[in-house]
Amino acid sequence: MRHPLVPLGALAGAALLATGCSTVPSPAAGAHHAAASSAAAGPVAAKNPAEVGANELGQVPVLMYHQLTEDPASVYDRTPADFRAELERLAREK
Repeated sequence: MRHPLVPLGALAGAALLATGCSTVPSPAAGAHHAAASSAAAGPVAAKNPAEVGANELGQVPVLMYHQLTEDPASVYDRTPADFRAELERLAREK
């Protein structure tokens, strides 16, 4: 038995495809295309991952808070100053 929202999902998907496939570029898209074309004009040499400090293991710190507020109501809230301090600490530990 098919879910009752399947036709609606198909219709929404078709609408997204149709609007995303316009043959007339928007001004912003044209500017982006021109910048991308000029950037792709010359070859770019691959850099040594160690030279650029690449995180090859894919370790990404995840910061999870409920809200940033001047008046934290729980252990899951942070003040903007605490949040900035934590970001600065993480940048130093890099």
